[in-house]
Amino acid sequence: MSDRNNSKKDGGDITSEEDETGEKIETSYDDDGPLHEKINTVSAWVIVIGAFFAGGIASMLFVPYSNWLSFMVFGGLVSVPLWAILTESGLEWLNNLDSASKSSTNTQTVNSSRKRICSSCGWQNEQTNNYCIDCGTELGD
Repeated sequence: MSDRNNSKKDGGDITSEEDETGEKIETSYDDDGPLHEKINTVSAWVIVIGAFFAGGIASMLFVPYSNWLSFMVFGGLVSVPLWAILTESGLEWLNNLDSASKSSTNTQTVNSSRKRICSSCGWQNEQTNNYCIDCGTELGD
């Protein structure tokens, strides 16, 4: 039988339980918000810039005759995901990207002018036509 007590200590949730022997076990977990709120801003940028240089150096190791462009590409591939996760500006960019993709809709303009329907074949002709394009029958009013 376990007895649970939840208390807030140092910004994280502390859950204490009693196991079968009666000993208290404290489990701490902290999932109160995005990662950028839990990490220092300077530390986040040091990690992002370090990842950029690590990716660039790795590109020089994998492609020995590479130029600065591959350094930038590999550095960006490594550092941009970390930037998006660890910094507030990256999280805002992701949110804006997500909301922009949801708000963009595929809009097409459809010419919905009235059509003149042929009485003999059922073809829908433009309003300005006097004869059916399909069968040639004269269109009435």
